[in-house]
Amino acid sequence: MRRASVSHAGWLAAILAALVLASSGCRRTDEVESTRRDVIAQLPKDGRVPEPLRLGATPTTGADTAELFSPLIAHLRGSGINAEVIVASDYDALVDLVRKGAVDMAALSPIAYVKARRSMPALAIATATRGGSPTYIGYLVVRADDPVDSIEGLRARRVAWVERSSTSGYLFARALLRSTVADPERFFSSEVFVGSHGAVITAVARGEVDVGAVASVFVDPGLPERHPDAERLKVLAKTSRIPLDCIVVHRAVSRDFAEKIRDALLALSESHAAAAALGQTWGVTGFVPANDERYDSVADVLTRDRAP
Repeated sequence: MRRASVSHAGWLAAILAALVLASSGCRRTDEVESTRRDVIAQLPKDGRVPEPLRLGATPTTGADTAELFSPLIAHLRGSGINAEVIVASDYDALVDLVRKGAVDMAALSPIAYVKARRSMPALAIATATRGGSPTYIGYLVVRADDPVDSIEGLRARRVAWVERSSTSGYLFARALLRSTVADPERFFSSEVFVGSHGAVITAVARGEVDVGAVASVFVDPGLPERHPDAERLKVLAKTSRIPLDCIVVHRAVSRDFAEKIRDALLALSESHAAAAALGQTWGVTGFVPANDERYDSVADVLTRDRAP
């Protein structure tokens, strides 16, 4: 009987120990989630409250890029945040504006964010979404009348990229090329960097180059961002999925003000009019909280691209 009693006691102790471990595990998970949610707590309580809030943007479509953000600016103003858009000269220049404090908030391309996330004085607070998804894809496009039907058929052709800091317009398209051909560095006869997705599409449509790398939203039928020359192109290949732009705020911004900005961004998808309007211009219909791990796939591709 004593042995049975001891066995029963041991069984109870094991259950209690398991419960304690499970509870501890839950607490650790909750703590991790709490830390992610409270990233804004790293900002100073008495930080600056910029008036107006300067939102930095990359020249995605060239000189008229600021117009893409008009619905977002209107939404922020409706949330009590007076804001204006400052368009950087190129992708890397936007990071420089963040470092200098020339902008208070920025919409960074995934590669620009990954390259600078450890060194720039800013925190990621949100990721853009499109149709509820925080990812998109890139295309390699050629003229519709080009008979080429495979990546290998592009050998010794001319290619147009957006910029080296463009995720869909360079990095992931290069990853796609490396996965298909043995000599990606010598594959094309020439390459040019034209600065925007629109410029890539125009260069291909006019026959100035044979192939270009662009984001899908500028090509897909039925989308408001579709470039006028996209109808003259065809999609030859698609990249793997890419996280959308990362929204960061400068570390000098007030904690409460940054939280107000984030709340306004996360509420945008609930405002159907604002979401629809921004979808018509920028192609973004909402935001989700930033998760740094979401951009690790970009870091992996970037590391492989730099490998000898």
